Amino acid sequence: MQQIKRRWRLLSIVLGALGTASVAAQTTEQAETEGNAGDVAKEAPATASPSRPFISTQLHSESLAAQFPGQAVWLDVGGDDRVLGLLEREIESPAKGAILILADEGQTADAALAGALRRPLASAGWAAMTLGLEPPPYPLVRARNQPPAAPKDAGEAVQSPEQGEGNATGSAETAGDAGSVIDVIDKADLDQLRQDYRDKLDAQIGAAIAHLRAQGYQRVALAGIGHGAAPVASSSLNGSGAGANEPQALIWVAPTVEAADLDALAGAQAAELQVLDLRSSRTPDRAANEHRSAVRRSGFRGYAQQQIAMQARPTAQDARQVASRISAWLQRRFVSP
Repeated sequence: MQQIKRRWRLLSIVLGALGTASVAAQTTEQAETEGNAGDVAKEAPATASPSRPFISTQLHSESLAAQFPGQAVWLDVGGDDRVLGLLEREIESPAKGAILILADEGQTADAALAGALRRPLASAGWAAMTLGLEPPPYPLVRARNQPPAAPKDAGEAVQSPEQGEGNATGSAETAGDAGSVIDVIDKADLDQLRQDYRDKLDAQIGAAIAHLRAQGYQRVALAGIGHGAAPVASSSLNGSGAGANEPQALIWVAPTVEAADLDALAGAQAAELQVLDLRSSRTPDRAANEHRSAVRRSGFRGYAQQQIAMQARPTAQDARQVASRISAWLQRRFVSP
């Protein structure tokens, strides 16, 4: 009996030792795995460039084309790309001309004010085509919204040599969140993104003007809402929508035009444009005056600013008033004898 007990005790000791060894082996293996994963994680930033997300454009072109089959126009912009325009023809005949309207940033061809302008303009004798405006790539939006860099003597961290000297966004830490790291992009890359975006919009606007010309509209005025103001101004500089022996007619509605946009638009051609700037009466006088002065300094001699009772960011409810001002201005300058 004593011998059996001794054998059971010996067996228990052996099994316990084996279990301890197994647990130790698993612990060691897990530690090595985690250590290797940590090493890989530490090496990842050095071997792979950080991803830079872009805004996905959702202009719902297919659904809009199905919703407005009689107005939908697919415009060829080169390659396999195409863009949707919604064209509502004039109700009165003969037509006074056509107006191409670029929506505000991120809005479709039928959204908000842009979509609501087609009907009242058509009733006033103008063919009206609207285009949606897809947002720019995310790095451009971030660069546009980033506050100016603080001076170095105000406590800004000195940039290390490893960070480079040509970062477009300045220090890797913002004043509002000193611990967060900004994914910087080189200024040359930003400039290229900006140019590619402008070229894309120029191609869309150019294709829309070409279509309206082919439909027999000799006079094509260009209108831009909000962020759409700068792209239509860029396209207006070559006068491609002007009537015979006429300057290009350009309309801005509650425009968002940055100083960099005005610098890019400045030049001899700007003096030839006839520009109507419709601004909300809720806009502070100082802001309106500063904008008017900046535009005129950029060489826009034919610039006129009018205030109108509409939202600071116009909606569909403001369409009739805006359309009335646009039609009256065009009638007075380009239609009446």
